[in-house]
Amino acid sequence: QPGAPFVDVLQFPTIEHYAPWAIGIDWTDGIAYYTSAGFYIPVPGAGSLEVRRFNVLTNTQLTPFAVIPLIASANSGLKGVYPVPGVGVFVANGPVLQLYSFAGILVRTYTPSSAENSQSLCGIRVTNSKGHVWVHDEVTCTFFQFNIATGVQTNMFETMGLPGTSVDFEI
Repeated sequence: QPGAPFVDVLQFPTIEHYAPWAIGIDWTDGIAYYTSAGFYIPVPGAGSLEVRRFNVLTNTQLTPFAVIPLIASANSGLKGVYPVPGVGVFVANGPVLQLYSFAGILVRTYTPSSAENSQSLCGIRVTNSKGHVWVHDEVTCTFFQFNIATGVQTNMFETMGLPGTSVDFEI
């Protein structure tokens, strides 16, 4: 009613929460994709992790998106999840970036040219044209750009930042 004071209602979603680090939302359908572990969990040798789904519009836990085998690295884990409408879901998996279809099927793996500078990929962003994807390494603060369709690396630069000082970015 006009003039009535605003009343804030505290709500707790029913999301299955396991201290996820990587969370990405597809705002076209309100689906949040998130990992089943945190930034430093699991330790190397854990095997695989789930990417789970939650509908933020209906407050509903959905079936898991995919069980993803971890790529062995010094800091294994799924540290980036980025859904892109019409393209799929990008997942930063240790030293590589992977693209999954919305059905949870692996479509392509993007491998940076410098293994030394791609130890723990985390931040993911797609260009406005949806032609290229950028991914960031949190250990070395190095950025890699790939052509989404071909998988070819098209750019790389180092920021010379201190390890762990940059874990996400915007383009």
